[in-house]
Formats: sequence, structure tokens, C-alpha cells
Amino acid sequence: MVVSARPENLRLYPAPAPGRWPVELRIRMPVGAQTVSEVGTAAGESLKVTEPRESLAPPGEAGGTLYCGIVTASAVSLFPAPASEPARP
Repeated sequence: MVVSARPENLRLYPAPAPGRWPVELRIRMPVGAQTVSEVGTAAGESLKVTEPRESLAPPGEAGGTLYCGIVTASAVSLFPAPASEPARP
């Protein structure tokens, strides 16, 4: 299963809770009234998170742990996992 969510439908939090997963903060960049964060998951995936500045989790240090959650489940798309590619000779 592949889960797809737009960056503005994700939020970062300082503490764990149901529906949140740990991520490593890589970088945070202010862009106008929003902040764009890049985080890494335990599986090595890179995610972008776009948040209004007033809702930001404490910034923490790059390499620190935050917790990512989905803002609105109805805005998430689910797709079948891609088929494995056959091994190449």
C-alpha cells in the first residue's frame, strides 16, 4: 500500500500520540507565512511538511526527533503497492 498526502496535510508535533510516527528533522526553511520542513522516516523516506508558522512544533535541532501526523484523513490517497521488478541478469 502506498499512502499519498500533500505536504500541507501533514503536521509535526513534539510528542508521540496515536496516529503519529517518529521522524528526524533534517531542515526547516521559512517561506513567507509558512515553514517548509524536510524530515526523514525510519524507513529512510524523505517527506516535506508545509505548516503555518503559528502551528509549528518547537524547532528542535537538525537530527532531532519530532512526530508527524496527518491533519485530515479524507485528504489522503491510497494506492496499491507497485509490483516488484524482476531481478535483472
